[in-house]
Amino acid sequence: MDGREARYLETGHLLYLRSGTLYAAPFDPVRVEMAGEGVPVRDRIRTGNVVARMSAISETGTLVYAGALSSDRQLILVDLEGRPESLAAPPLPYRMARFSPDDASP
Repeated sequence: MDGREARYLETGHLLYLRSGTLYAAPFDPVRVEMAGEGVPVRDRIRTGNVVARMSAISETGTLVYAGALSSDRQLILVDLEGRPESLAAPPLPYRMARFSPDDASP
């Protein structure tokens, strides 16, 4: 597999970035290998000099990722169908974004 930023999901899938596209593939955690081909979930995650990093994935499959082109970043949620939704948070130099299981702020 030629990918990076791989994350295992409780659904039994491996989520990873490859050439600016987010892929999901069935994964066998016992054999520690992919159990099928990756399917594109969202494209254009990385363009030009922007390097996207997966920051957090909720139990429901909502993904937060950050692009690092400037010091200020906008937080965006992407659902399992690849639809983005901007959060009502100001652009700031966010790092290490995480979901709170009880919706509480740190």
